[in-house]
Amino acid sequence: KTSVTGENGSGKSTLIKIICGVSDSYKGSLKINGVELRDISIKKWREIISYVSQDTYIFNDTVRENIMLGNTSASEENVNKVINELDISKIAEKEVSMNQNNLSGGEKQRISIARALLKNNNIIIFDEPSNNLDKKTAWWLENFIRTSNKTIIFITHDQDLMKCAEYNISLSH
Repeated sequence: KTSVTGENGSGKSTLIKIICGVSDSYKGSLKINGVELRDISIKKWREIISYVSQDTYIFNDTVRENIMLGNTSASEENVNKVINELDISKIAEKEVSMNQNNLSGGEKQRISIARALLKNNNIIIFDEPSNNLDKKTAWWLENFIRTSNKTIIFITHDQDLMKCAEYNISLSH
């Protein structure tokens, strides 16, 4: 579990973009198990990571279908498990669209986290995952990070969430 912290503009989001393979214009090296990230197939790399953005993209469909985009072949049992874990069951069948603002910031964040969990990869990258979450869901997230056997990298300003990290990368200007 690694947290990435720093002032606004220090490069946290840029680092996450590089790790996710969105940007390869960086100096120096970034190694994954001793292999330079530039030498890894981006397609294969993206197949083994899950990314939770702080700006959730919502598609025109139900909340359930939006969550299932994380893993379209997931069993109904697994989908329901994730929906229940993140307390989304009350809105699961709600019709949503990218042009409507009929979800709260916390609901959108829980949808994004649910997508990543449903994808069930061994590496999860969170960008400010506790933003907009209520205390109950923030506590759930902290517990998930602490107890998960997955590799988790997360950008945060949340002091409680930082305590979940085994390592901390602090960036400065």
